[in-house]
Amino acid sequence: MAATLFLAPQRSRSAEMGNADPALRALVEQRDALERQIGELKLRKDKTDPARYEQDLEKLLTDLALKTRAIRDLEAKK
Repeated sequence: MAATLFLAPQRSRSAEMGNADPALRALVEQRDALERQIGELKLRKDKTDPARYEQDLEKLLTDLALKTRAIRDLEAKK
């Protein structure tokens, strides 16, 4: 959570995305949502079954990697 607040607050990313391609903007919003979900999951780690935590974390991280790749691919086409 500190990394997102310190390195690139949501406000600055929103302003940057204001003029972006709608497809890119949607991918970035989805990526941001995944990052928030990962942060929330990590906060609940102590209250979650370890196997379930690992399974949920793996899925979110995989989804995040795929979304990040889609963003890079779309940006490379520009």
